[in-house]
Amino acid sequence: TATAVRSGGQDRRVRDMSQLGDMENAVVALIAGIEDNGQPVFAEVRGFSYVSERSAVQAILRCRMPAAFVMFEHRPPVSADPTSVPEPAVLGILVAQRGLRGGTEPRIGGTGVTGAFTLLDLLHSTLDDADVSSDQRLSFIRERAAYTDEQTAVYHQQYAVVRLAETAVPTFAGEAICGSESYVRVVPGPIICEAREFAFPGIGGLFRLMMG
Repeated sequence: TATAVRSGGQDRRVRDMSQLGDMENAVVALIAGIEDNGQPVFAEVRGFSYVSERSAVQAILRCRMPAAFVMFEHRPPVSADPTSVPEPAVLGILVAQRGLRGGTEPRIGGTGVTGAFTLLDLLHSTLDDADVSSDQRLSFIRERAAYTDEQTAVYHQQYAVVRLAETAVPTFAGEAICGSESYVRVVPGPIICEAREFAFPGIGGLFRLMMG
């Protein structure tokens, strides 16, 4: 956590930077805690300053594998339109695995080697919907291959950092409609209204309109 300074504006910026650091540390801890038979799955997990996927891949190839990088990728600018829905920040996870026997071993796995596909599944089940702060949660976006050769496979996952606007349990008629561990996602649908069709004669023929 960065040291706060006395100036109000600077203090606010330092706190914002601290939030990013706290989020990175929380995700690193979640990944480092993934175990198989009591042993950590990843040999190396750390934060990485993301500039481009290419630079991140070059760096992770020098790590002990399996390895994972936690990368804050970008935070969209705030729109001046008060009615717009803000886009979430994006957190990237780069995962790499090496299989010295080559072939499908880096992806599928083999004796003593956990394949990259299994690592991706473990990351998804651990990070998707994971709370990384009191008001932020990760939501899976996509994953794709970032690099491959005969003995190595590197994949890139992305998660949206969703801000939780309301943490109180919602109620209806005074009764809770979900529990404290429930996760409610609201997806706005199309606007629908009742309408009636009516017809009236015109110069060019019969016209039909919908009114509601």
